[in-house]
This record gives sequence, C-alpha cells and structure tokens, in this order.
Amino acid sequence: MIRSATRDLRQLISRFFGVGCPHLGVECLVQQVDKLHTHYGCRSNMGLKLKVSLETLAVEMGVSSQPLQQSFKKYSKRVTWCWLVSLWEKCSMFRIKMHLNGGGLKLPCKGDQWIMVKFAAAGFDKDELEPLNKVRIHQQVLFWSYVLGASGKSLNAKYTRKENWMRIGQT
Repeated sequence: MIRSATRDLRQLISRFFGVGCPHLGVECLVQQVDKLHTHYGCRSNMGLKLKVSLETLAVEMGVSSQPLQQSFKKYSKRVTWCWLVSLWEKCSMFRIKMHLNGGGLKLPCKGDQWIMVKFAAAGFDKDELEPLNKVRIHQQVLFWSYVLGASGKSLNAKYTRKENWMRIGQT
C-alpha cells in the first residue's frame, strides 16, 4: 500500500477494490464497549472499579446518572480523564448512545432534580457554571434536595450564611 492512498481507499473492503484496513477508532471503540459489557455489573474487581468510575464520573459532571449519554463537548472539561471518559469521547465522536442498566445514582426524593441542571435552567452561562460546579463538589451537593431545609421550601441555613461561602472561597 502506498503512503499517499486516501483514507477512503485504505478502509474500503477488498471486495470493492480497497485495501481493507480497519478504522482504528472504531476498532478501539468496539474493544472498549466489549470490555465494559463483559465486566460492568459483575461483582469482580474490574466490575466494581467500573461501577465506581461511572458513579464518580456522574458526580463530577453533576447532571445525570447516565454520563455517557451527555454531550462530551459540553461536559468533558468538568471531569477527570479516565478510561470511561475516553470511551465517552469515542461514543460522542461516532454518535453512539450508551445506556448502562443497574446501579447509578438515583434521585433521593420524588420531584427532585440535579442541582447543576437547576443552575443551567436558572440562566447561568458556561463561565458561571464551572465555579458553581467546583463549589458544588466541595460542598458534596448533588441534588436540589441537599440544599433545601426540612420543609423543602427554603434553603438550608448552612447555605445562606456568608461566612460559609467565604470559607469556601479560601479553599
């Protein structure tokens, strides 16, 4: 095969007079999905690590218990790079939607919402959402109900005191 052959010619199957080289991105994606399918949900060491990694990805992103279905372009800067993020990137690149059953983070109350979704709905832009997400992670807040008082109609006093926010800004 000559070096100047176009990608289309290299990847076209031999039956159509192509070289038949595989698309490396697709092949890598297939192997990653196979590994996830084999181990996710199992009680093995690898299965538990994948579950923890997916839940950590969801906590860092803060918008869904199915992080692999979210926009990679929009949310990738919020998360720590890991094997699942590289899988998510390839799924986004090839427009593949992955839904993982079992486990995952569930809303604690009926009618509850992810707090970052509420912030976005309130009109905060991308530049404002990044620091809000850092504060949310620092305060260990994931859902709207976490910041509400017992009545569910007002904010918890912990989040209304200025000195608490000043302490957050110093860390």
